[in-house]
Amino acid sequence: MDKFPTIKQSPNPVASYIECSRQQLERDNLVHLDMRISPPEQESLDRIHIEQEVAPFNSYGPVTEGLVPRLAEYLSAMGRNDRADIEHVAAIIYRLASGVQTGFRKDASWVTVRISLPTSAFDIPRWHPDGGYFRTEVKTYKLVATLRGDQTLFGKVADQEAYRQLEEAERENRTRNQDDPDALEAEDMRIRKELAHIIEPINAPHTGEATVYLVGDEDAVIHSEPPIREPRIFVSVLPGSREQIGEWRARSE
Repeated sequence: MDKFPTIKQSPNPVASYIECSRQQLERDNLVHLDMRISPPEQESLDRIHIEQEVAPFNSYGPVTEGLVPRLAEYLSAMGRNDRADIEHVAAIIYRLASGVQTGFRKDASWVTVRISLPTSAFDIPRWHPDGGYFRTEVKTYKLVATLRGDQTLFGKVADQEAYRQLEEAERENRTRNQDDPDALEAEDMRIRKELAHIIEPINAPHTGEATVYLVGDEDAVIHSEPPIREPRIFVSVLPGSREQIGEWRARSE
């Protein structure tokens, strides 16, 4: 059965690109796409001041135009910015979320925005695949995009046996040290250092590109936050049915 029914004359370029790239997605598990950021939108992104971190924004459910004012209110907390610039950024995020939901023919999405200040927390990459977010028998894909700052890293495993052993060590660490934060962090850092030797980076998205990749599968794409050297605006969109997004919300909140 065709998992991605043809979209006819979609007005959203993100939706159209996802539809056109479905064979590549099923073959490579990852595609980069042009976010089609207009010159005025880029000027707004360049002007944005990120003066403080803000708790992550999360929206669960159908992506509608009502998302835009909610995003604008959230983004206004990151610094002193012109309202028009904030609205441009909100419009980009809405276009991405709406396009992903339409492109995969879903009726709901989990939309996340994270605003970060420079940190050394990811100088050693946190290589990992995304597990299953909800019950499904078909492949699930997620979009990530960095509107300001360094791009998400993507990689592939160079030594499968070593990777399997480190995955097991990570599971054991979460179980054994769940009540000992210091021991948990120390072992996590050891594992991250080992992973850095067996994960080979692959082409990262360029500025102005978003990435759609496979999650919740044995072939789920490995990725990590980049070293964050400058203020960052990061967006992710996970499309699904209303029931699936509701299931994930219940598990994550």
